[in-house]
Amino acid sequence: MRKNTPLLVLFSGDLFPPQTLNRDMINSTRIRNLTEGLVDFANLIKLDGLGLGEQELALGKDNWDRLKKRANFPLVISNLVDNEGKPFFTPSLILNRGGLKIGVFALISPSLFPGPITATLPGLHLKDPITTAQELVKELKPQVDLIVLLSHLGMEIDEKIPDQVEGINLIIGSHPGMQLFSPIEIKDTLIVQTGEQGKYIGHLDFKVTGTSPRKPFPWTKNVPYPPALDNHGGVLWYRNFLEAASDEIPEDAQVQQLLQRIRASISNLN
Repeated sequence: MRKNTPLLVLFSGDLFPPQTLNRDMINSTRIRNLTEGLVDFANLIKLDGLGLGEQELALGKDNWDRLKKRANFPLVISNLVDNEGKPFFTPSLILNRGGLKIGVFALISPSLFPGPITATLPGLHLKDPITTAQELVKELKPQVDLIVLLSHLGMEIDEKIPDQVEGINLIIGSHPGMQLFSPIEIKDTLIVQTGEQGKYIGHLDFKVTGTSPRKPFPWTKNVPYPPALDNHGGVLWYRNFLEAASDEIPEDAQVQQLLQRIRASISNLN
């Protein structure tokens, strides 16, 4: 796995299937086995962070008390807190990769829940996502070179964020699951999405020049990378593409073994 190791492997939510939204199913053995298998898969690919969506949160607090111990990767959501303002999941990360310090946080929209979130997560509530973003960017900015938002807010809100929150370099969206073959650039923020159900893998190659603390220039799309940009500290150069999951991609033996185990564990269950 990850022979050509990428800088980061991030996921913005809805790793779990829509069946988790069914209150009658979330505590079934089938859902338990399936969600545990998906967490094992995320462990296997060495996921660097999972921004939680409504399909994950629908499992409820008791299930997450169990799954949090199984996950070897950070479970990130920044605007879900208890009555004292303390987070139940990881509110933000600072990852040191490739000579860069990268701040990561995640937001979800309250509008995605048909009822109060306390129905499945008692004692917890969602803070306003924009206010939370402003607070976290202010906190992270002095400590990092880039800031990444794992967004489960919806594309309409994602496109408004750069006007409301200055300092987010990259928004990785996952709701409603659009296929953006070309990123959206708004001010100094790049917005990407890869579609739904794992049909595409999104790749974003980028280079940041200069030394810390950086004051980045806008993203610059150039292929191949122009060496002249090295003379300008803080330039964010990128290229982005989506890779379709197809039979042309060689099967990984460890993934196939895990898949067979998951299928066997749920094949005879309702």
